[in-house]
Amino acid sequence: MREESQVPVNDPWAGAGPSVSLNQVAALISKCCGFEVKLSADGNSFSSIPKQRAGIQSVSAEIVDNAVIHIHFEIIRTRGKARIPAGVLFNRLARLDEKCAIIKPPRKPADGETGLWVALKVQATPMSVTRESAFLAELEKLDELAIVIQQEIPALEIPQRLADLFAKLEEFTLEPVYPLDLIETRDEEILNWAQTTLDCLNGDVSVAIESAFPAAETYALAALAQAAAKLGRVLGIIGEPAINPKSVIELSRKVPGTIVIPAVRLSLGTNAYELNNEVQAMLSQLSLSGHPVFFAGTQEQLQSIFSGGQGGRNDPFHPVLRHVPASGIECLVEFAVRKAGKSHGGISKSVAKLLTEDILKALESHDSSEQRRILPIIAARTVRVWAEGQQDPLPMSDYVSAVSSMSETLAGLTSKSRSKRSAVVQNHFLKAFTDPELPSCLRERLLAQDFALDALVARLRMECLTRPLHQPLRYCAQGTPGTGKSESAVLLANRLDIPYINIDAASMPDYYTAAAQLLGSGRGIVGSYQQGRLEQAAKHFRGALIEISDLDHAPLSVRSVLADLFLQILETGEGQSAAGSMFSCANLIFAFTMNLPDGMDETCRKSIGFNQQLSRRDISARVAAEIKRMLSGAFLSRVGTPVIFDPLDGAALASILEQAIRKAIVSAAERTSLMIGDVSMEEGVGAAIVASLELNITSFGARALLEHGRMMAAEAFLELKGKHSSLRGKNLRVSPVSDGKLAINPE
Repeated sequence: MREESQVPVNDPWAGAGPSVSLNQVAALISKCCGFEVKLSADGNSFSSIPKQRAGIQSVSAEIVDNAVIHIHFEIIRTRGKARIPAGVLFNRLARLDEKCAIIKPPRKPADGETGLWVALKVQATPMSVTRESAFLAELEKLDELAIVIQQEIPALEIPQRLADLFAKLEEFTLEPVYPLDLIETRDEEILNWAQTTLDCLNGDVSVAIESAFPAAETYALAALAQAAAKLGRVLGIIGEPAINPKSVIELSRKVPGTIVIPAVRLSLGTNAYELNNEVQAMLSQLSLSGHPVFFAGTQEQLQSIFSGGQGGRNDPFHPVLRHVPASGIECLVEFAVRKAGKSHGGISKSVAKLLTEDILKALESHDSSEQRRILPIIAARTVRVWAEGQQDPLPMSDYVSAVSSMSETLAGLTSKSRSKRSAVVQNHFLKAFTDPELPSCLRERLLAQDFALDALVARLRMECLTRPLHQPLRYCAQGTPGTGKSESAVLLANRLDIPYINIDAASMPDYYTAAAQLLGSGRGIVGSYQQGRLEQAAKHFRGALIEISDLDHAPLSVRSVLADLFLQILETGEGQSAAGSMFSCANLIFAFTMNLPDGMDETCRKSIGFNQQLSRRDISARVAAEIKRMLSGAFLSRVGTPVIFDPLDGAALASILEQAIRKAIVSAAERTSLMIGDVSMEEGVGAAIVASLELNITSFGARALLEHGRMMAAEAFLELKGKHSSLRGKNLRVSPVSDGKLAINPE
């Protein structure tokens, strides 16, 4: 009996070879993707003929070892600079079936292009109906994957014709204006506006496009470019930083299209009287030559050029003014994102949508005008962060708020933070004034003013701890002459180890002298290159103490001016030199020392009636009222309650006199190169001398008494030297004599 065949009788591919299987694969691919397939002469491979389509871009296949068909699918073909976010690409490729693998391109791509290829292997045997269905399903999945990935590829937003045209015009520094339809706009209002505006240009008159915001202006120009593209025309924008009217006319004739001139780049070289003639001549020549142009800018920028000047004429056709409509913020943001993406190789629709949504959300808390003002900055920064693959260091909403809050400009007046006291100076002042030993140190060197010195230290501690850091420290010391007001200022400066500067207001005869000394001279005056005394002191790196003495005794005009000057400095912490520059006074300490004129010192301290003694509070209130009357309430409020230095009585004067005599003797010995020992005082020396003095000397306070004590000490010292040839190392003792003189004897 004959043996039966092992091949089913209903199998049409029974006994077929690998080439038949290859033809079957080619037919299925052609059916699914619409490719026209070309077989090789030996029948062992095929490739698709190029075709513009969404999805798989091309296919090729070959038989390997008569057993397997290797099929290569090109799922992406794009220019080399295109960017796809890595996370997005990997997420899409994760959809690939395990049978598929990414491979190296089997053929070299065209110049400037790159591609992504996927390989699939099938057995080189005829497919059954079940295998055909499975293969077609795999093809459909690959085709859909290719479409999804291609949507992430930035669209080619530069029409080749436009790019080629402007590449030939490099000598003119022109940049193409790209049509708006490249972003599939749905803004019908801007499209209708653009068509009407272009019709004005068709009447051979130039058109001025006005918009308060650069984002809206750029958007409107793109709409104009789209309207022009429908007529086969192109728009180019001037890239030169400045262009004069003559160059505008020459350029408009040579460029095969319409040029756009930003108003800020039009340079008019004539004077204000000829401005109108130059502008009108340019506009007339553009119309006559049949090459009108677009001007673009804000209302102020356009008016600065076309306002007419002196003798100008108003003509609605020179140029025609067209206001850009207020388009929705959604359209503007989408346009701004895509425009910013051009600088980074383009941007895909999905990424543009995502970034647009992020920006809109961050802008929603701001008003319409503010949104349009800051939009170009926000879009540029957002796209740059995305393109560079950075992790955004600042949330979008925070960045928008930061940009919106920027208000300082270099034009006109604007707010600015005041300079503050340097940390080094502040810490130094704080350490010195809060030192528990400061009061006792001052009392040791300035006698009989314990109450005043304690009040002074308390005032300076309060100033250093609570005074705003942009304002200088300050205090006012009041008392009769020679009570230690200036001496206390010198002691403070020495303790702080900072310069001490005295400004004697009473020595300034007029306002001009005062201003020149304190603020320097105006430009062009001899010595105007030198800084004023205030500015010199204010710029010392460790700070300085400035005593303004006898402000109450200055001429009335000088007193008024100086009070106003220091009123401003104490409040703002800044001074202005005669040359106009500002300088900070935050590192300074101002000590205003004064005694009241016309006998008011004594009057403020006199009681009314019998057996009544004024308290320190009463005296302080009277003194404050007199300073307020003499200068102003505003000045008094800036310097605070005056620190009252009491008149010196007999015991205080005696102690001061003894201290002065001792210091004078030690100084005289040093200057005569005499090395002596200790100098002691016999009890009652100071009191005896004070008792012998005339009343008019003691009424001048310690200053006159110190002068008298030094004179007596000098006479006694010279007499001592004449009597003794050797005093080296000996202690000296001072005693009074009957005629009001001093006697110094070695012990």
